[in-house]
Amino acid sequence: GHGSLLNYDVDWLSARAGWLLEDIAFQNFGFKDKGIVVWSSITTDTERERLQKERREHSTLAARRAKEWWEENKHHWSRLAALSSALKSNDPSRQESVLQWLRLKKTSCDGFTKQFYEENIRPRVAELARSEDESVRHDAELLLGDSEYYWFSLKPDPTPNTQ
Repeated sequence: GHGSLLNYDVDWLSARAGWLLEDIAFQNFGFKDKGIVVWSSITTDTERERLQKERREHSTLAARRAKEWWEENKHHWSRLAALSSALKSNDPSRQESVLQWLRLKKTSCDGFTKQFYEENIRPRVAELARSEDESVRHDAELLLGDSEYYWFSLKPDPTPNTQ
């Protein structure tokens, strides 16, 4: 159907950690891979060393961005605000992350209710359904085309446990 593609080289621990962090925070620090390398196709040690060096540099830069972002946001960050911010951003990677979460993910987000969706999210999703980015446009169209908010039932109850 309409599943997602995992653009992270999960053989690298830093890429797995980055994938999780970007997914939770709806951010794009740069952990995504530009293209998965088939290591068995590399025939020389020199080429393997060059690619490994590039991977380390790519990972180090992404980790630096994540750390700087957290230092700036750790006192006021919330997932609900991050969701809204990502949709309003001009970054297709962040927008697609939210659209995928809305349609397919089962993780919670405090304060995410049908009313919040209708008032704050749906209007932006309707705009994104006209996006120039094909993936964003496609996911937004699928979300808007889903009837009865079946995907909403995938989310845990957003009300805090008061017991």
